Amino acid sequence: MEFYKARAGAFYDGVVQQINFDDASKIVKERTNELVKMQTSNKVPEFLGDTAVLRFRPPFAAQSANVFQVYLFKS
Repeated sequence: MEFYKARAGAFYDGVVQQINFDDASKIVKERTNELVKMQTSNKVPEFLGDTAVLRFRPPFAAQSANVFQVYLFKS
């Protein structure tokens, strides 16, 4: 497990943690929201809200989020 954690961090800037699978949806939402909030300097305080439904099948749960900054130019 330690080798996998190290590789996920090194190659993907990812976080691996062992959790109770019954709590996976809640934990993944919280972690995703933390990361998006941090990466956007608090401009996106909540990426996945309470109504977001995440379904995972054991033994792994993974979530990926991409946030793009867009500039609008007036001509």
